[in-house]
Order: sequence, then C-alpha cells, then structure tokens
Amino acid sequence: MDDAGAIFVAEHADGLAPHFVFPRQDPGVPRGVADKARLLEACHRYGVPCPPSLTPESDADIDEAAAALGLPLIAKWARPWRLRPGMRSTTLVPTLGELHRLFAATRDRDPGGDAGPLILQRRIPPAGGDWFFQGYFDENGDCLFGGTGRKHLAHPPQACHTVAGEWVASPELERHAVRIVRLLGCRGLVDLDFRFDAGAGVHHLLDFNPRIGAQFRLFTDGNGLDLARVLHLHQSGRPVPDARPAPGRNLLVENHYLARSARRPRHERPPRPAQPPRPLREALRPLRETLRPLREADEFAWYAGDDLPPFLAMGRRSALRAVERLRTR
Repeated sequence: MDDAGAIFVAEHADGLAPHFVFPRQDPGVPRGVADKARLLEACHRYGVPCPPSLTPESDADIDEAAAALGLPLIAKWARPWRLRPGMRSTTLVPTLGELHRLFAATRDRDPGGDAGPLILQRRIPPAGGDWFFQGYFDENGDCLFGGTGRKHLAHPPQACHTVAGEWVASPELERHAVRIVRLLGCRGLVDLDFRFDAGAGVHHLLDFNPRIGAQFRLFTDGNGLDLARVLHLHQSGRPVPDARPAPGRNLLVENHYLARSARRPRHERPPRPAQPPRPLREALRPLRETLRPLREADEFAWYAGDDLPPFLAMGRRSALRAVERLRTR
C-alpha cells in the first residue's frame, strides 16, 4: 500500500466495501494529509509545528526563498505519488545554483504539474534527530497500537527513507503524534515523520503517510504483535491484545545501508583506538565496522530465513544497478 492506494481506497470506499474490509473514514482525509501542500495548510490551521516553507513560481521566487529560508534547504514535491520515473520526491539542496537547476528541471520534466507544486522548506538542524511515529487508529480516533522511533540513517541522507532505525520510547512525541492524527481526522494505519528542533524544543512534522510505513516491523512487541496484525485483528472483529512495547529494537535496510557505508565520509567513522598497529587488523577494521550493525539488527527489510526469494531478488537488482552505474561511468 502506498499513498496513491490509500487515497484510492478512501475515495472509492462505497464501491469497494462489498468486496473488501478496510478502515472507513472521511474520503478526503488521505489526500488531504498525503498532499504536502494541503498538509502545510492544515498545520498552519491547527498550530502544528512544521518547518517554514515557500512555494516558488519563478526564478525570482527561488532567489527570495533561498534568502529567506537559508541554504541548504529541503525541496519536495506536493504530490510525490504522481512523480514520473527517475524523479526524487525529497532533495537536500546545498547551493543556489543547484536550486535553480532543480527548479528548471522540474518545470521541464513535469510540465503538467501533476506532482507539483514544488515546496521549499527551511532545513531544521539535524542535531535533534529524525523521528517517526506509526500507529493504528480505530473509528473513534483511539490509538490501539503505536510506537515512536528514531532514524539513525536515511536514504538519501537527511531527506527520506529510513535505512537504520530504532524503537525509542518517547511519550511526549507519541502524545504529539496522536493529537495530530486526531486533529486531521485520519483512521486506520498512519506513518508520520518528524525532526526535533533542539533549539526550540519542538518536533516539526515533516510528512504524514495515511498508510502502513515501510519500517512497520520495527514495532513488533514482546508478543509478536505488529501494525499489520493489529489491522487484521480489528478489521476482522477480534480484540486487539494489550501491547508489550519493546524499545531498543533495531531495523536495517540492507541494500541502502551497505551503499551508504561504502560512501561514508572518513570524518563520520569512529576514531581508531590507541593501540600498537596491526596491519591485518587495521585493514579489516572498516569491514568489521560495517558488519557490526548487520549482526546487531533485530529486523531486516529484506532478509528472512523462512522466505528468501525477496532477499535474493533485492540482491540481484542491487547487483544489476551497480553494474549499470559502472558502465555509465
């Protein structure tokens, strides 16, 4: 299920209801939260903290936005589910020249404006960290199951999908997220992204997905209950047992993590310990550092010992992409 699927189900609920079971809600809500321009309007309406944003319509607007928001800044499409192949939904833009090139390219590649407008946002300093909340809400707006996590690595960096995440208990963020979901009227499964502004002491809402999140298996409790199982239990009329939260669980997206590690700048790597030089040990040290999170992860995005085909398919696709990049270079 992606944003387009969630929107379709909500807006065609009457026709689908005789054949499928799914959470019912106001049909306009999923589109209202998935569309980032509409989400910003809702945040301003309800006083939900979000990064200052501007929507440029000309090259002059680009210059004014860069001056007002500062560089680097975040550029994102309002309707990412309408993007054409090869276009990235969210981009960290470091310079004014790159911002102008991105704006020109978006006008050329999306002349009909299906995915627009392009939204520019102030980049909240990453010191406070990227956070997310996932939960399931019943018809009364009660959260039957949910959890908060911290995003340690993302792809692309500081801009998008979780690569390494951890279940971190944050009652304050959970209350904040539940309030937002209720204010915006969403029901069923939700996935919200935040960045914590350490200076202001607030979590800024970055994204709202009216669907299950890709990293939902991170939130698997002590009884094996997760968000997909909660959805199934509730929609089939069975009681949802009390959760047994398991903070500290880690999830890793293998292919993106390995690619990220290969490009990791030296200054981000842990300092070497003070000890006599051991040539072989030092040569293998980067490999050990890379493999340690793989050994310690509780959940993988692709690997499962009892269901290997998805993992093998991902490996084949990653290898083909690597070969294609080498050929193009």
